[in-house]
Amino acid sequence: MDWNYHGKKKHLQSDDFYGYFIVSQSLLRWDIKTTTVIYGHDATLSCNGIGCKPISIRKWIGGPTSDVLCFNNYSSNPAKYQLMYNETKPSFDLMIKSFNFTDTNCTYTCACGFFQYTHMLNLNEIDFVYPPDKDLNSKIKQEDGKLHIDMSMKVYPLPNCTIVYKKTVLPVETIIVKEEVGIKLYELKLEYTLSLDYTNCRENVSISCKVRSFEFPLLQQELDLCKDAKLYTFIWILLGVVCGSLILLLVINVKRRRKRGQETKRKRREQNTEQRLMSVLR
Repeated sequence: MDWNYHGKKKHLQSDDFYGYFIVSQSLLRWDIKTTTVIYGHDATLSCNGIGCKPISIRKWIGGPTSDVLCFNNYSSNPAKYQLMYNETKPSFDLMIKSFNFTDTNCTYTCACGFFQYTHMLNLNEIDFVYPPDKDLNSKIKQEDGKLHIDMSMKVYPLPNCTIVYKKTVLPVETIIVKEEVGIKLYELKLEYTLSLDYTNCRENVSISCKVRSFEFPLLQQELDLCKDAKLYTFIWILLGVVCGSLILLLVINVKRRRKRGQETKRKRREQNTEQRLMSVLR
């Protein structure tokens, strides 16, 4: 076949034509642009766009549906996918919104014109974080001068958790309850009992877990310590009143007994005196 290329005719064999496309296609690549992918957050795939002409239709194909996701300004699911590009640059990106497990372990293809590149987005090959505050259950109980904290969470990778109380940072251990098979996920349990200081009426307590370089707050609570202090004060006052009343009753009873004893002795003396007088008169 004769082709007019820059005003010159050139005969291209089918093998040459195939080789031309293979070379061009090999230059097109996409990589994950988001340094650390956090579950539930947005993640971005970036295609270098090498070989794409400005007028070429840019599109992304694949994902869990293996269908067209975006092309130019169109999105098959605007709540999930968005194609982003700058007309002055050849590269173009795919934003995957609310990234989750179903977005992984499937292929994504970036394409422009006749060129395309397909690659698997493997969960095991990305820097992935499942935040501990995503599936968090917590029970906090304050009693008898203690704060009992009981938490269960799902997270990946394993976190480093700390509790902050009265400006003191204390490490908190977590226990692995379950490890999900086939996905990056741990189910953990966190239990901690904090001894409270009643020097101040109000104190703040917080718990956070660090996963990779990200800090996730799990608890931020202001404690009303005076509530317990007032209760204890009332109890001590009540005990004091009861004890004081018992002591007072005891003192009164002793005095009464002494008074009775003295009265009895006086009457006996008077009787003895009368008996002596009667004896003298006789």
